[in-house]
Amino acid sequence: MTAINAEVLTVEGAPQAGVTVTGLEAGDQVISVQVSWDGGATFKDVSGGRRIVAVAGAFVRDYFPPLNVPATYRVVEHSISGAPTSDTLPLTIASARSWLQDPLNPREAVSVVSDGHTPDGNRGLMAGSFASAAWSQQVDFAQVLGADRPVASAGQRMIAGQVPLVIQHEVAAEGGKLRRLLMQAGQLVLRGHDFDLLEAVAHFVVPDASERRELRFTNPPHQVSTWDLTATQVRPLSLKIVVPYWTYAQVAALWSGSTYQDAYDARPGDTYLSWLRDPVVP
Repeated sequence: MTAINAEVLTVEGAPQAGVTVTGLEAGDQVISVQVSWDGGATFKDVSGGRRIVAVAGAFVRDYFPPLNVPATYRVVEHSISGAPTSDTLPLTIASARSWLQDPLNPREAVSVVSDGHTPDGNRGLMAGSFASAAWSQQVDFAQVLGADRPVASAGQRMIAGQVPLVIQHEVAAEGGKLRRLLMQAGQLVLRGHDFDLLEAVAHFVVPDASERRELRFTNPPHQVSTWDLTATQVRPLSLKIVVPYWTYAQVAALWSGSTYQDAYDARPGDTYLSWLRDPVVP
């Protein structure tokens, strides 16, 4: 009988969840792991968990679980009935900070505090963030000859867009992490915020990002950078993770000098799924 379990993973940086699926039918099975953060009203595919081939079981790492809200996971077995299994118990991952990430390279993440100040090089969401939004709708008009009003063909009204984000940080202490993220990522993921203008796991683009610098004559003097971003929510990328969280070289380096027997003896009883979950030396 198929079972699914979700847990918080112990990782550095942005929080993650691990989803373990067991009890699948024999042979290759095509499954999808999905998550809901609105009480099960809607489910979305976990990044990297859509239509994967599994044998007996699978481990899927959710790089972008919602934060500070209950998340429910389920598995859809496409090879059998295409129907979802029983849901997991709600999993709430607490985080005192928001996290901004590259959806194709999960290790590239920067934290953002929301209390309006930026000590110790933290990036902070400042006044003006989430102050407005545009709920656009595509409408085509056709003028009918002799009529005093046009015919309108209206599309679906879009999810909130043009949401301002104002992020401030001390230049020297922050080290340019936010700028590097903005330069490399075509799409961004934000989670852990407390504002309903953006989804709990918001995928968005920032067509224009402007930066202002201010020299503050404290002791010692320092520069403060203020970024003005305008977020427009979009569909998540269909691409899977481009930069793996764990590469073969990284795992080999962890176990450098160890034989197969050494590794087996160090983690007796661990299954293949256990190694996928965490390849670190105990």
